[in-house]
Order: sequence, then structure tokens, then C-alpha cells
Amino acid sequence: MSKINTLELTSFKAFRDRLVLSLDEKNVLLFGENGSGKTSIYEALKFAFFHEKIERKTIPASTQPEDVIEKKRELYDSYKNVNATNPFTIQINGTNHDVIVRDNYQVFLINYDDFTLPNDCIVLEDILYNLYFDFNGHTPSSLLQLLGTELETAVNKTLNEQFSESIQVEFDKGDKYRCILSDLDGRLKYGTNISHYFNEGKIHLVLLIIYINVSLLLADRTKTNILVLDDFITSLDVANRAFVLKFLFGEIQKQTSLQTFIFTHNVSFYNLTKYYIHAYLSVEDKEKWKFHNLYSLDNNVHKIYPLND
Repeated sequence: MSKINTLELTSFKAFRDRLVLSLDEKNVLLFGENGSGKTSIYEALKFAFFHEKIERKTIPASTQPEDVIEKKRELYDSYKNVNATNPFTIQINGTNHDVIVRDNYQVFLINYDDFTLPNDCIVLEDILYNLYFDFNGHTPSSLLQLLGTELETAVNKTLNEQFSESIQVEFDKGDKYRCILSDLDGRLKYGTNISHYFNEGKIHLVLLIIYINVSLLLADRTKTNILVLDDFITSLDVANRAFVLKFLFGEIQKQTSLQTFIFTHNVSFYNLTKYYIHAYLSVEDKEKWKFHNLYSLDNNVHKIYPLND
């Protein structure tokens, strides 16, 4: 299956003018300060691949048929650049987002909002419902019934072998797969009010490992798999960021059908990731990455610059 070669946006969110992200079917590492438009690119990918889900979540099922068109217009207008007069466009490989052959792609999107826990607990059925993941036709409940045990094993293996963490997880199947966190000696074991007992960095590391392992278990090698990570390390402990890269790149290298996008506003993490690619990947795997910087200039103009050596 063909990976993404170009992403072209016009009048979309931060971008009043045309912006083209050239990928050459490679993975991309993109740095952009807050306000540069980085998250607008993330939102464009989300809208391109999940606009039907966004519509379902935004427009209540109880909406009267005569009001649906107006609600949909309001939704689309919310994505249009405030200074644009024409409707926005999102094109992937020259094809408008609404006519993309969706069956060619399997997409997994992760950004900083996915690490918010309103009830201070990890209830997997609820968390998965809110993710913009392709679940191969499963509901979160049916997916967890099918893969819950395998996922729990994979998460604990990753925590132990990749991160040397003392924290472990246990899924409570009788409570919507609530995630029980414990340390190895059993002194701490909690599934509610978890921030009282475990620091934010540990909790968010567990969530990230869950998300990545879900995407790995679901990946369909007959399709182009797209993994997008937008500012996903903001709350992680600095000491764990290098381990995250080792884990992430180890999995990326195993999957020839996977195209990965990493967006960050953290210049240290950008430099660390770029260093990791140059220092630890083979020559062949280095060639699979492109580097871009995104800038917001005067008069609400945004420019993207390729930085490959």
C-alpha cells in the first residue's frame, strides 16, 4: 500500500495560505513552537481520516434531520482559518480528504489530550472509546475481550524489559477493564485516585505504553499503518524519554508498513530524537526519516522548512 507522499492544506485552522508537507513516503520528525501550527497538521490528519467519527461525536444522534446540515456546516467552519474566505481543503497524495480510499489505511493518533484522566483512573473501555484509533470494526469492549489478556502481558513486559520499571498493571475485567497499578513488592495497589499514589510521569508512561501496544496488536500489515504522536512526551520524566525512543524505534523498525509522524514543541526532545536517529539507526533506516521545522512568521504566515542533511 502507498504511504503518504504529500499532505496539502489550504485555509485550514492556523494555515490561511497553502501549506505542503512533503514526505516522500518517509517518516517525519517535525519541530514547531507553540502557535506555529504544528497541532493544526495533527488536526488535519485527524479530520482527514476520522471526519465521520468527529461528526458523530459533535452532532448528537437526537438532532433533527433538518438541522443536521446546519450543524455539519458549523463543524466544518470551526476548522476553517478565521481569515480565509474559501472552504478549507485537506489533500493527501493529491486526493481530497472526503474521497480517500479509507480501507487502504489504518490510523492511530495520539496527542497530549489523550493523557488527561478526568476521574483520576484508567478505565480502558472509556479511554479507548475517546481515542482516534482504527479498531478493525471492534468496539472498545469487544476489543478488550479479545485482546485484553494479551495487552496486559505486553504492557507489563514493556514496563519491565524496556523501562526497568517496578510498576505493573492488572486489568479488572469486571469493571470495564479498569487498570490497577501496583509496585512489584505489592505495597501499592490502586485503581482509583491513582495520582495520590503514583506520580504523573509514571501514569502517563503507562498510558503511552498501553496506546503503543494497542496499535501494535491491531496493526494490519496489508494496509499502510499511520502512527501520529503529537507532543506526547510533555509530562514524561526526562529520564524516561530516551527509553521511550528506544522502545518506539525498536517497534517502528519491525514494521515495514508503518509510517510514523512525531510532532513536538520541545526542542530538547526534537534534538534527542534526531540524535537517536543518526546515532543508533542503520544507514537504511536513517534514510526513512525526514526532518522539518515549522515557523509562524509575521501577518499569520506559516512556513515549513525541510532540514534533512
